Amino acid sequence: MSVPSDPPLDGPPGPDATTVNDAVTAPATRRAAPAPGRPRRRSHRRLYVAIGIVVAVLALATGAYAVDANTHNGTVARGVTLAGLTVGGDTPAQLTAAAAHLADQYKGAAVRITSPKGDLVTTAAAVGLALDQPATTAAVLAVDQNTSAATKPFHWAQSLLTTRSAPLVFSIDPGQLALGVAELEQANHIAATEPGISATDAGLVAVAGVQGQAIDLTLLAQSLKNAAETGTTPIAVEVLPGPLDPTYTDSEAKALATKANDLTKTPLSLSLGGKSATIQSKTLRSWLSAAPSPTGLVLSADQAKIVTDLPKLVGDVSTPATQVSFAIVNDPATKADQVQITDGQNGATCCAPDSAARIAAAVTGGQTTVALDLVPVPPDHDHAWAESLGIVEPIGTFTTPHECCQGRVTNIHRMADIVRGMYIEPGATFSVNERVGKRTVEKGFVDAPVIYNATHDHDIGGGVSQFATTLFNAAFFGGLDLVDYQSHSLIISRYPTGREATISWEKPDLKIRNNTPYGVLLWPTYTDTSLTVTLYSTKWVSGEQTGQTTEPKGPCTRYTTERTRTYVDGHTDTDKVYALYQPADGVKCP
Repeated sequence: MSVPSDPPLDGPPGPDATTVNDAVTAPATRRAAPAPGRPRRRSHRRLYVAIGIVVAVLALATGAYAVDANTHNGTVARGVTLAGLTVGGDTPAQLTAAAAHLADQYKGAAVRITSPKGDLVTTAAAVGLALDQPATTAAVLAVDQNTSAATKPFHWAQSLLTTRSAPLVFSIDPGQLALGVAELEQANHIAATEPGISATDAGLVAVAGVQGQAIDLTLLAQSLKNAAETGTTPIAVEVLPGPLDPTYTDSEAKALATKANDLTKTPLSLSLGGKSATIQSKTLRSWLSAAPSPTGLVLSADQAKIVTDLPKLVGDVSTPATQVSFAIVNDPATKADQVQITDGQNGATCCAPDSAARIAAAVTGGQTTVALDLVPVPPDHDHAWAESLGIVEPIGTFTTPHECCQGRVTNIHRMADIVRGMYIEPGATFSVNERVGKRTVEKGFVDAPVIYNATHDHDIGGGVSQFATTLFNAAFFGGLDLVDYQSHSLIISRYPTGREATISWEKPDLKIRNNTPYGVLLWPTYTDTSLTVTLYSTKWVSGEQTGQTTEPKGPCTRYTTERTRTYVDGHTDTDKVYALYQPADGVKCP
């Protein structure tokens, strides 16, 4: 310890002490040492002073803390910041306003989500991320509130020298998050393949499920909140899709395959329309698959495939509808011919709309028999429609003669039978070839003479040109349009020259258009020696030949026949038909 240079301010002097004056005038080397064991009075005094100063400072600090604490009671603690904003000392209202301001700013904060299948750059609001204002406000007000009373002054003192950052608290709307990241989620999504069953030659077998992958939105939401609560912008997170397991297990599929094989080991017997059919196990199993349900995988039958396969399995069980028809009958009372309408009748076809559902229920339910219904097929038209055609009276007729009992007569009569009862709706066109089709033995036609390329020959259906000529003339006098026809290449004496038509398969054809507002019924009749075609309708127009001219065409002759049509309202018009004849077999026209 160094020796003090100043004498003590009080206390009795020691044996070797000098007087004050002596002390002043005496050299320092002569200063007496204090008596052993006695404290120095000046050292005590300094200690007391120092202690007093500390006590005074503490008193002042305590007073200041008390005053400051009383001043800031209910406000944010001193030195607190929130996302860089100084909020220390703010009242709750001021803090609430500051939090609201930050919340508005964070709505537009940039968010970047990185994934293996691309990145999404968006905003916090778009993914449902928002500053939780009540929770953030509570966190700010909680600063220093959880410290003990003894340490609070020290925290207060620390706040005089440093600032403290209060935490940000965020919330996220799961629904908005799902919408905001839907495209990114879809890009990273691989659906899991559920286990199922498949038909093989040996029966139904289980097919294992396959794991997929997907973004876990719950984890993504937490990552976004964590990143946002750091206060750093843009808010950036990386997301990796995790495994997505099938909903059902492979063992469920195995159990279902076993069950399905047991249910289909016996063929299914069908009954419908008075007929029966058997569906074998292999076909039944081809319809089955595994379907999800709240209770696990269940059997499902493919009803669309059943509908496709059913007609092949049951065969032709249909019956066509009988269409409304017309006939000419003789009234015994009046001895006159009258038009008679016969109503159509329903047909039936396979199968009723619930057929596939019935079969599916039978197969999945282990039934071995099932009954199906046919579907009614109504006629195209009803009685009222037939009456509306106005088919009530003859409007044109023509007869041609033929010799009895020849092969050609058989063909003429057969064609008449096929055409009889046909009707032409208003504005429609009737084609003889379209109605009769190719003349074949199966249809009742026989071999008979024909004229091909201006040369006499023979073929199945020969002679039917007489039917075409007879119908042509009935339409000519009935005023109908003759839209497609061709004359014979040689003049035939039993037909009116220049006003006749031939027919063959597939050409030439005879086509007649109904140019009236009423239906036209075709009613051919015959005897052993003649053919008559009569057209029935309501009189609208009639035709007559009003002229005929000829002109040479090389070695051939062209006939032009004029027809005048007179309508019921009195007006008339004219048209022409043409014929080109060769002078002999094999002489062709230019």
